[in-house]
Amino acid sequence: MGALLATALYWTFRNVRPATASNGFRHAQTVSAALMAFSHGSNDAQKTMGVISLALLAAGTSTTSSCRSGSSSPRRSPWAWARSPAGSESSARSA
Repeated sequence: MGALLATALYWTFRNVRPATASNGFRHAQTVSAALMAFSHGSNDAQKTMGVISLALLAAGTSTTSSCRSGSSSPRRSPWAWARSPAGSESSARSA
Protein backbone atom coordinates (compact mmCIF):
# COMPACT_ATOMS: atom_id res chain seq x y z
CA MET A 1 0.00 0.00 0.00
CA GLY A 2 2.86 2.36 0.86
CA ALA A 3 4.60 1.64 -2.43
CA LEU A 4 1.43 2.47 -4.36
CA LEU A 5 1.02 5.75 -2.48
CA ALA A 6 4.69 6.69 -3.05
CA THR A 7 4.39 5.88 -6.76
CA ALA A 8 1.21 7.95 -7.03
CA LEU A 9 2.91 10.90 -5.32
CA TYR A 10 5.98 10.67 -7.56
CA TRP A 11 3.77 10.49 -10.65
CA THR A 12 1.56 13.39 -9.50
CA PHE A 13 4.48 15.74 -8.82
CA ARG A 14 6.81 14.63 -11.63
CA ASN A 15 6.62 17.97 -13.50
CA VAL A 16 6.88 20.26 -10.45
CA ARG A 17 10.10 22.15 -9.80
CA PRO A 18 12.03 20.62 -6.85
CA ALA A 19 12.11 23.90 -4.89
CA THR A 20 8.33 24.32 -5.21
CA ALA A 21 7.66 20.73 -4.23
CA SER A 22 10.03 20.96 -1.27
CA ASN A 23 8.37 24.13 -0.04
CA GLY A 24 4.88 22.65 -0.39
CA PHE A 25 5.78 19.39 1.35
CA ARG A 26 7.52 21.32 4.15
CA HIS A 27 4.31 23.26 4.87
CA ALA A 28 2.20 20.11 4.58
CA GLN A 29 4.46 18.35 7.09
CA THR A 30 4.00 21.22 9.56
CA VAL A 31 0.22 20.98 9.23
CA SER A 32 0.37 17.20 9.56
CA ALA A 33 2.47 17.42 12.73
CA ALA A 34 0.08 19.96 14.24
CA LEU A 35 -2.92 17.75 13.54
CA MET A 36 -1.12 14.72 14.99
CA ALA A 37 -0.27 16.64 18.17
CA PHE A 38 -3.86 17.83 18.51
CA SER A 39 -5.34 14.38 18.01
CA HIS A 40 -2.84 12.87 20.45
CA GLY A 41 -3.99 15.13 23.28
CA SER A 42 -7.65 15.48 22.41
CA ASN A 43 -8.86 12.57 24.53
CA ASP A 44 -6.98 13.36 27.76
CA ALA A 45 -10.14 14.57 29.52
CA GLN A 46 -11.97 11.34 28.71
CA LYS A 47 -9.06 9.32 30.12
CA THR A 48 -9.18 11.39 33.32
CA MET A 49 -12.91 10.79 33.68
CA GLY A 50 -12.41 7.08 33.10
CA VAL A 51 -9.74 6.81 35.80
CA ILE A 52 -11.87 8.73 38.32
CA SER A 53 -14.93 6.63 37.48
CA LEU A 54 -12.99 3.40 37.79
CA ALA A 55 -11.61 4.49 41.17
CA LEU A 56 -15.13 5.30 42.39
CA LEU A 57 -16.43 1.99 41.17
CA ALA A 58 -13.52 0.07 42.73
CA ALA A 59 -13.95 1.88 46.05
CA GLY A 60 -17.60 0.87 46.14
CA THR A 61 -18.90 4.45 46.36
CA SER A 62 -20.80 4.05 43.13
CA THR A 63 -22.64 1.42 41.20
CA THR A 64 -23.06 1.08 37.48
CA SER A 65 -26.76 1.92 37.84
CA SER A 66 -25.96 5.39 39.23
CA CYS A 67 -24.43 6.47 35.94
CA ARG A 68 -27.85 6.65 34.29
CA SER A 69 -29.06 10.21 33.81
CA GLY A 70 -32.52 9.47 35.23
CA SER A 71 -31.25 8.22 38.59
CA SER A 72 -33.90 8.50 41.31
CA SER A 73 -31.30 8.87 44.06
CA PRO A 74 -31.82 12.10 46.05
CA ARG A 75 -28.09 12.58 46.61
CA ARG A 76 -25.87 13.83 43.86
CA SER A 77 -24.37 11.05 41.80
CA PRO A 78 -20.58 10.59 42.08
CA TRP A 79 -20.56 10.34 38.30
CA ALA A 80 -21.57 14.01 38.13
CA TRP A 81 -18.45 15.17 39.95
CA ALA A 82 -16.33 12.72 37.98
CA ARG A 83 -17.42 14.55 34.85
CA SER A 84 -16.62 17.98 36.30
CA PRO A 85 -12.79 17.68 36.53
CA ALA A 86 -12.62 16.08 33.12
CA GLY A 87 -14.76 18.81 31.59
CA SER A 88 -12.84 21.61 33.28
CA GLU A 89 -9.54 20.11 32.12
CA SER A 90 -10.60 20.10 28.49
CA SER A 91 -12.07 23.61 28.69
CA ALA A 92 -8.91 24.93 30.39
CA ARG A 93 -6.78 23.37 27.65
CA SER A 94 -8.76 25.06 24.89
CA ALA A 95 -8.53 28.49 26.54
